[in-house]
Amino acid sequence: MFNQLVRRTYPFIHFISEGHSLPSAVASDMLLLAKPGELKNTRGSRADYKERVFFKSGSYTTYSAPIRLFLDELCSESFAKDAMKHFNVDLKGSSLRIELACDVDGFFQIPHTDVGDKRITWLTYLGTQDENNDVGTDLYEDLNTPACSAPWGYNNGLIFKPGPTTFHGFTKGKKIKGDRKVLIINFVDNWKDKHELYA
Repeated sequence: MFNQLVRRTYPFIHFISEGHSLPSAVASDMLLLAKPGELKNTRGSRADYKERVFFKSGSYTTYSAPIRLFLDELCSESFAKDAMKHFNVDLKGSSLRIELACDVDGFFQIPHTDVGDKRITWLTYLGTQDENNDVGTDLYEDLNTPACSAPWGYNNGLIFKPGPTTFHGFTKGKKIKGDRKVLIINFVDNWKDKHELYA
Protein backbone atom coordinates (compact mmCIF):
# COMPACT_ATOMS: atom_id res chain seq x y z
CA MET A 1 0.00 0.00 0.00
CA PHE A 2 2.89 2.38 0.70
CA ASN A 3 5.20 1.55 -2.20
CA GLN A 4 4.80 4.84 -4.12
CA LEU A 5 5.52 7.27 -1.31
CA VAL A 6 8.12 10.03 -1.59
CA ARG A 7 10.09 10.68 1.59
CA ARG A 8 10.80 14.32 2.46
CA THR A 9 12.87 15.61 5.35
CA TYR A 10 11.93 19.31 5.52
CA PRO A 11 10.68 20.62 7.86
CA PHE A 12 10.38 17.16 9.42
CA ILE A 13 10.32 13.63 8.04
CA HIS A 14 7.06 13.02 6.18
CA PHE A 15 5.85 11.07 3.18
CA ILE A 16 3.89 12.32 0.18
CA SER A 17 1.86 10.37 -2.36
CA GLU A 18 0.39 12.13 -5.39
CA GLY A 19 -2.73 10.61 -6.93
CA HIS A 20 -2.57 7.25 -5.18
CA SER A 21 -2.89 7.68 -1.42
CA LEU A 22 -5.93 5.36 -1.41
CA PRO A 23 -7.01 2.64 -3.83
CA SER A 24 -8.95 4.47 -6.56
CA ALA A 25 -12.31 2.84 -5.76
CA VAL A 26 -11.93 3.72 -2.08
CA ALA A 27 -11.12 7.35 -2.88
CA SER A 28 -14.14 7.74 -5.15
CA ASP A 29 -16.49 6.16 -2.59
CA MET A 30 -15.07 8.30 0.24
CA LEU A 31 -15.70 11.38 -1.86
CA LEU A 32 -19.37 10.45 -2.13
CA LEU A 33 -19.65 10.19 1.66
CA ALA A 34 -18.11 13.60 2.41
CA LYS A 35 -20.65 16.18 3.55
CA PRO A 36 -19.97 19.87 4.30
CA GLY A 37 -19.45 20.66 7.96
CA GLU A 38 -20.90 23.55 9.94
CA LEU A 39 -18.53 25.64 12.03
CA LYS A 40 -19.92 26.56 15.43
CA ASN A 41 -16.73 28.25 16.61
CA THR A 42 -13.46 29.39 15.05
CA ARG A 43 -10.86 28.64 17.69
CA GLY A 44 -8.45 26.73 15.46
CA SER A 45 -9.51 23.12 15.97
CA ARG A 46 -11.65 20.47 14.30
CA ALA A 47 -13.66 20.48 17.52
CA ASP A 48 -15.09 23.77 16.18
CA TYR A 49 -17.46 21.81 13.91
CA LYS A 50 -21.02 21.15 15.05
CA GLU A 51 -20.93 17.57 13.81
CA ARG A 52 -18.08 15.32 12.72
CA VAL A 53 -18.12 12.08 10.72
CA PHE A 54 -16.24 9.10 12.13
CA PHE A 55 -16.18 5.58 10.76
CA LYS A 56 -17.63 3.00 13.13
CA SER A 57 -17.33 -0.77 13.08
CA GLY A 58 -21.04 -0.95 13.90
CA SER A 59 -21.79 0.69 10.56
CA TYR A 60 -19.52 -1.67 8.63
CA THR A 61 -22.30 -3.24 6.56
CA THR A 62 -23.51 0.18 5.34
CA TYR A 63 -20.19 0.99 3.67
CA SER A 64 -19.40 0.09 0.06
CA ALA A 65 -17.45 -3.07 -0.73
CA PRO A 66 -14.21 -1.15 -1.54
CA ILE A 67 -14.42 0.75 1.75
CA ARG A 68 -15.10 -2.44 3.71
CA LEU A 69 -12.04 -4.10 2.16
CA PHE A 70 -9.98 -1.02 3.01
CA LEU A 71 -11.17 -1.03 6.63
CA ASP A 72 -10.28 -4.72 6.88
CA GLU A 73 -6.81 -3.93 5.56
CA LEU A 74 -6.28 -1.18 8.13
CA CYS A 75 -7.06 -3.67 10.90
CA SER A 76 -4.82 -6.40 9.48
CA GLU A 77 -1.45 -7.69 10.59
CA SER A 78 -0.05 -7.03 7.12
CA PHE A 79 -0.90 -3.33 7.41
CA ALA A 80 0.83 -3.17 10.80
CA LYS A 81 3.92 -4.78 9.26
CA ASP A 82 3.89 -2.26 6.39
CA ALA A 83 3.63 0.63 8.86
CA MET A 84 6.63 -0.70 10.77
CA LYS A 85 8.61 -1.20 7.56
CA HIS A 86 7.92 2.22 6.05
CA PHE A 87 7.54 4.48 9.09
CA ASN A 88 9.17 2.58 11.95
CA VAL A 89 5.97 2.76 13.97
CA ASP A 90 4.53 -0.09 16.02
CA LEU A 91 0.72 -0.14 15.81
CA LYS A 92 0.20 -3.07 18.16
CA GLY A 93 -2.23 -2.23 20.93
CA SER A 94 -3.38 1.03 19.34
CA SER A 95 -6.92 1.96 18.30
CA LEU A 96 -8.05 3.01 14.82
CA ARG A 97 -9.64 6.42 14.41
CA ILE A 98 -10.96 7.52 10.98
CA GLU A 99 -12.59 10.86 10.28
CA LEU A 100 -14.00 12.10 6.99
CA ALA A 101 -13.76 15.88 7.20
CA CYS A 102 -15.33 18.41 4.87
CA ASP A 103 -13.88 21.77 5.82
CA VAL A 104 -15.56 25.04 4.93
CA ASP A 105 -14.25 28.58 4.60
CA GLY A 106 -13.32 30.04 7.98
CA PHE A 107 -11.79 26.81 9.26
CA PHE A 108 -8.23 26.91 10.53
CA GLN A 109 -5.98 24.79 12.74
CA ILE A 110 -3.33 26.17 15.01
CA PRO A 111 0.06 24.46 14.59
CA HIS A 112 0.31 21.26 16.61
CA THR A 113 2.40 18.08 16.56
CA ASP A 114 -0.09 15.20 17.14
CA VAL A 115 2.53 13.83 19.54
CA GLY A 116 1.29 11.97 22.60
CA ASP A 117 -1.90 10.10 21.76
CA LYS A 118 -1.30 9.47 18.04
CA ARG A 119 1.17 6.91 16.69
CA ILE A 120 0.69 7.78 13.02
CA THR A 121 -1.16 10.43 11.02
CA TRP A 122 -2.33 9.79 7.47
CA LEU A 123 -4.24 12.46 5.54
CA THR A 124 -5.77 11.91 2.11
CA TYR A 125 -7.07 14.90 0.16
CA LEU A 126 -10.23 14.37 -1.90
CA GLY A 127 -10.43 17.48 -4.03
CA THR A 128 -8.70 19.38 -6.82
CA GLN A 129 -7.23 22.87 -7.09
CA ASP A 130 -9.80 23.67 -9.79
CA GLU A 131 -12.75 23.11 -7.47
CA ASN A 132 -11.00 24.65 -4.48
CA ASN A 133 -7.63 26.30 -3.99
CA ASP A 134 -4.24 24.88 -3.10
CA VAL A 135 -5.31 24.00 0.44
CA GLY A 136 -2.96 21.24 1.55
CA THR A 137 -1.88 20.92 5.16
CA ASP A 138 0.66 23.54 6.21
CA LEU A 139 3.92 22.28 7.71
CA TYR A 140 6.04 24.33 10.10
CA GLU A 141 9.66 24.47 11.22
CA ASP A 142 8.44 25.26 14.71
CA LEU A 143 5.33 26.58 16.37
CA ASN A 144 5.65 29.98 14.69
CA THR A 145 7.60 29.41 11.46
CA PRO A 146 5.73 28.27 8.32
CA ALA A 147 7.75 26.05 6.00
CA CYS A 148 5.67 24.60 3.16
CA SER A 149 2.35 22.95 2.35
CA ALA A 150 1.56 19.37 1.40
CA PRO A 151 0.46 19.23 -2.25
CA TRP A 152 -3.30 19.45 -2.49
CA GLY A 153 -4.93 17.31 -5.15
CA TYR A 154 -7.31 14.42 -5.64
CA ASN A 155 -6.10 11.33 -3.77
CA ASN A 156 -2.88 12.99 -2.67
CA GLY A 157 -1.63 11.90 0.72
CA LEU A 158 0.50 13.06 3.65
CA ILE A 159 1.78 10.58 6.22
CA PHE A 160 4.05 11.13 9.21
CA LYS A 161 4.96 9.65 12.55
CA PRO A 162 4.16 12.30 15.18
CA GLY A 163 7.11 13.62 17.11
CA PRO A 164 8.19 16.75 18.97
CA THR A 165 8.94 18.64 15.73
CA THR A 166 6.00 17.57 13.52
CA PHE A 167 4.20 20.93 13.63
CA HIS A 168 1.36 21.14 11.13
CA GLY A 169 -1.95 22.93 10.79
CA PHE A 170 -4.07 25.05 8.47
CA THR A 171 -3.21 28.73 8.36
CA LYS A 172 -5.85 31.15 9.59
CA GLY A 173 -7.24 33.18 6.68
CA LYS A 174 -6.31 30.61 4.06
CA LYS A 175 -9.24 30.69 1.66
CA ILE A 176 -11.35 27.57 1.16
CA LYS A 177 -13.23 28.19 -2.08
CA GLY A 178 -15.38 25.06 -2.10
CA ASP A 179 -15.38 22.17 0.35
CA ARG A 180 -12.02 20.88 1.61
CA LYS A 181 -12.59 17.12 1.80
CA VAL A 182 -9.99 15.17 3.78
CA LEU A 183 -9.87 11.60 5.06
CA ILE A 184 -7.93 11.50 8.33
CA ILE A 185 -6.59 8.18 9.63
CA ASN A 186 -4.90 7.91 13.01
CA PHE A 187 -3.81 5.04 15.21
CA VAL A 188 -4.16 6.30 18.78
CA ASP A 189 -3.54 5.42 22.42
CA ASN A 190 -5.74 6.17 25.43
CA TRP A 191 -8.19 8.17 23.34
CA LYS A 192 -10.71 9.74 25.71
CA ASP A 193 -13.47 10.28 23.12
CA LYS A 194 -14.34 6.63 22.58
CA HIS A 195 -17.18 7.48 20.19
CA GLU A 196 -14.55 8.60 17.66
CA LEU A 197 -12.89 5.17 17.45
CA TYR A 198 -13.58 2.63 14.75
CA ALA A 199 -13.25 -0.41 16.99
